[in-house]
Amino acid sequence: MSRKCSVNLSVPFGSSQLALVAKNSIDADEVPNPELITRTIRVDGSNLNVVIECEDLFKLRTSLNNYIESVLQVEKTIERFNYDHYGVHKFSKFDNERGGEPVEEVREVG
Repeated sequence: MSRKCSVNLSVPFGSSQLALVAKNSIDADEVPNPELITRTIRVDGSNLNVVIECEDLFKLRTSLNNYIESVLQVEKTIERFNYDHYGVHKFSKFDNERGGEPVEEVREVG
């Protein structure tokens, strides 16, 4: 009889809203080999918590690495959309020149 390996990881976000965005984004990706690997993601306040379980240590490490890569990608995306770690929109210098309104760039084609 084999024993299950597991890992618990908590990643802090600046707000519960950003943690929920991260959860929903990561949950959209299917777990490879769901019959062998169990991944449970929950939001607790502003923390994104995951429990990963499987019977093979190598698969556990691989699954954890994939999860961390997904979290890093979500964080980069949040920053790219100009939100800080707390979910507050950061205005650029161009926004401030236009009275704080969001900037939409319009280009003519042709």
